[in-house]
Amino acid sequence: MNTHFIGIGERIMGDLALALHQQGHTVTGSDLHFPAPMLQRLTQAGLALGKAGWFPQKISQSIDQVILGRQVQPDNREIKAAQQLGLPIYSYPEYIYHDAANKQRIVIIGGKEGGLICELTLQVLSRVGRAFDYVVDTPALATSVHLSDAPIILLAGDLAPSSPIDPQPQSLHYQHNIVVVNNISGEERSPYPTPESYLAPIKALVDGSPKGGTVIYNEADGLIRAIGEATEADVKKVPYKPHSHSQKEGQAYLTTPEGDVLFPYTDKASLFAVAAAQQLLRNLAVTDQQFYEALAAFSG
Repeated sequence: MNTHFIGIGERIMGDLALALHQQGHTVTGSDLHFPAPMLQRLTQAGLALGKAGWFPQKISQSIDQVILGRQVQPDNREIKAAQQLGLPIYSYPEYIYHDAANKQRIVIIGGKEGGLICELTLQVLSRVGRAFDYVVDTPALATSVHLSDAPIILLAGDLAPSSPIDPQPQSLHYQHNIVVVNNISGEERSPYPTPESYLAPIKALVDGSPKGGTVIYNEADGLIRAIGEATEADVKKVPYKPHSHSQKEGQAYLTTPEGDVLFPYTDKASLFAVAAAQQLLRNLAVTDQQFYEALAAFSG
């Protein structure tokens, strides 16, 4: 399949391009700027991007699909060319959903600690030998996208528009089976001008949970607790609090049945993240003993 990326310089876009290239896609792409590390990785994989800029002549009927980044402008000349030819155009969240439609999809949203929840979850799954895919943009990972035939995929979510021509919040495209909603009261609300408009897509996300799905939420955040508690009766509701802990000589120790486990962060928000990851992993049939054993090796 021939896939063209408009905005391939964005980290997730570039990593998705590499993942599809490894699957056998013919990949092309454009951007106004190619960050040096991404350009090096794309070049080493054999993807010849040419000079930076937008080139509508790259868009032809030979392209099967276009994947659109989030930072390009809606009047982009390549977008216009693709629209004129009637080519399928996907935001990357929309594409990821189609690729992962048969997987168990786990979305983690809300707060800067969302990245830590993702990191902890991936660390534990890796340590216990579980196969998984992910789309998680964090410096802790060498690549932000991993796609395979694994039965589950972890997706770092947010509420921003999916692309300049797709206003639907990114996380809604994923159509989760499990969603984790962390503390978001203090989050930057752009592009939502009021608290009410910001909460609307969160409520839509939670309300979109399927029958038999799971909503894991921070019960200390009053706004999130109200949304979580109002979830339909046929959806599993799992509230969480900060993980119990103690502090000794400026270090945090998680309190566990097997004794204290050293944890690299002492702030309360990170202890919420530990509790969220634990609840999520319990729903993935990972025992608490496995969780703590894996966590003992987590360096942050």
